[in-house]
Amino acid sequence: MKSFLPLLVFTSLVASCQPPPPPVDLEAAKKELMDADKAWSETTKSADRFASFFADGGSLYPPNAPVQTGREAITAFVAQLLSTPGIAVEWKANGVEVASSGDMGYTTGTATITVNDPAGNPVTDTQKYVTVWRKGADGSWKVVADIGNSDNPPPAAAPAQTP
Repeated sequence: MKSFLPLLVFTSLVASCQPPPPPVDLEAAKKELMDADKAWSETTKSADRFASFFADGGSLYPPNAPVQTGREAITAFVAQLLSTPGIAVEWKANGVEVASSGDMGYTTGTATITVNDPAGNPVTDTQKYVTVWRKGADGSWKVVADIGNSDNPPPAAAPAQTP
């Protein structure tokens, strides 16, 4: 048994001497991720194209609605949203970070969603968002989680009724 110990130590040392992976060009990765966010922002008229940016099992956390997980649920939710009269969705990333490994990152930004109120007048909700992205084996960035919430004040509460 003792004769195997030097071989085990040698094998462990050789295995631990593997060269580290090449460093990630974080600036290039940030640009790629900002480009991915911009390309995604151009899909707001197609539920299928919008959902195609999500990773398998990715989740959309829309304001005032339950979480939508998986492309099928996201596609159905967005298709219903796009049928809303006067709907217009726009967003722009204004921040980006990428992990030193180069395979995870997030974007932050602002968004506006406009819909028609019951009288047909456009009403705009200003929002901010955070989107978490993962880089796939094919090199493309996919959304793992996207969440946004409103900058607008909550609607006024109805006055309390006295008995």
